[in-house]
Amino acid sequence: MKKNWFKIAGLAFLALNIASLGVVAYAEDDAGSTPAGWSQGKKTGWDSGSHPPGWAKREARKGEIKLKEATGEAGKAARETKVKNAQGKTTKEAKRAEEKARKDAEKLKAKSEKEAKKARKKAEKEAKKLQKENDEARKRAEKQVRKQERESRKKAEELTGKSSRQAKGFAGF
Repeated sequence: MKKNWFKIAGLAFLALNIASLGVVAYAEDDAGSTPAGWSQGKKTGWDSGSHPPGWAKREARKGEIKLKEATGEAGKAARETKVKNAQGKTTKEAKRAEEKARKDAEKLKAKSEKEAKKARKKAEKEAKKLQKENDEARKRAEKQVRKQERESRKKAEELTGKSSRQAKGFAGF
């Protein structure tokens, strides 16, 4: 029986809460969207405006505040945009400078490689020239040595030939 009693009390409490929420919700909707006294009498004093007389100044102040906030935000956004643009320009300029430096370095590298290749060819040419001169000098020296050998053989033959004739002549004397 105690269980039933608690069930009945709980259901009654729940029903009261649900019923009161509907009334409160209706009162909040009604009070939040219309000015005081709106539901009573004739509406006068609008002077072809969009708000009742009590709201006109308040709405004007709200508009001024919103305008100040909007101009402040616009100014802040403009300053941020300027800073971002300046940073973007600086970044772009840095990238351009970096790219230019890289290209210049590549050009200098190619130029130095070309000059090194020229110097290498010139050194090889000079080495070939020296080798050729050395070969020619060696050939001349060999030729001279052969000539001297022939002359010395000739002299030796002449001497040996005279000596053998003289020896024959002494023998025949």
